[in-house]
Amino acid sequence: RLMTDLGVFQQKAVQDCSITVNRMETFRTEFRASLLWLENISQQLNPEDRDQLDKFRKVQSLTREKRVEFARMKDNTIQKIEILAASRINLLSARLEEYHLATQRYLQSSINALKEVVAAKERLDAKIEEKRIADLEAEIDAHNP
Repeated sequence: RLMTDLGVFQQKAVQDCSITVNRMETFRTEFRASLLWLENISQQLNPEDRDQLDKFRKVQSLTREKRVEFARMKDNTIQKIEILAASRINLLSARLEEYHLATQRYLQSSINALKEVVAAKERLDAKIEEKRIADLEAEIDAHNP
């Protein structure tokens, strides 16, 4: 069951987290691109040219939006990674406890079976010894009339 649960965890939770990280990287790339665009426009900006100033403000506004989107996505990604880590710990803890208990039960039953084997061997050894003594006594009695 442990392997099945880990497989499901890998397929569902880890893949979902990977998609979220990739989306966050896309947002980061878009934000960095808008910063570079803003830097490029600001270097060429003529404050007296109304069109350039409007374009600068639009790019500045777009950059702010991208920064907010990236920050939101980054927070979501961090939260999802933390939840993923906690879920993995809970899953392993629960499944390993079950595994530990099952192993303990198996080992206890093995110990009990081995104790029965040892007891049976001791009984058999005792019977063999009794038979050997009885045979020796019979041989002695046969030689001493």
